[in-house]
Amino acid sequence: MLSGLNRRFAWALCALPAMAMLAQLVLAEPPSAASPAATVSAEAAPGSSLLMRKFNLPAVDKSSRLDVIYLGSEDCHFCQQWEFGSRVKLLESREARAFSFHEIKNETLAKPITAADYPAGLQWVYKQVGATRGVPRFLLAIDGRVVMNSFGTGQYRRNFLPVLNEVVRVSGKAGT
Repeated sequence: MLSGLNRRFAWALCALPAMAMLAQLVLAEPPSAASPAATVSAEAAPGSSLLMRKFNLPAVDKSSRLDVIYLGSEDCHFCQQWEFGSRVKLLESREARAFSFHEIKNETLAKPITAADYPAGLQWVYKQVGATRGVPRFLLAIDGRVVMNSFGTGQYRRNFLPVLNEVVRVSGKAGT
């Protein structure tokens, strides 16, 4: 058994390689103007933002069609929580005027959401995402192309909602 001093010394020996790697990263010189890393602009293109680029979303403007598609099941507890809380907030938000909201639900979690659950006007969504089991699911489509697919209320809060708000802001449609 190691004494207290010997334990600290053993920990320090184990931590040294990791600390050395960290020091190399921190003390490394910034990329030169000729390096590929320096050629990537920190600014986003017009109609885009850094957050949109992080999720590889296309540029948007006032003419872009934005669709939010919610997939859920009648017997899904998390779906019900979202419907009675976050959905209300989303649809009452200023951003809600900028997108069309569609809700697609089936009867039970035991069955996937299939083409039969989609109305005729949203079959284009089914063709892109296919049969879906995991709900609640949140899809963002820009100009008829599903560009974001988030599963669960945690991803809705962390990823989907901030990205949706950013897309609406960048498009210039907020509050219109």
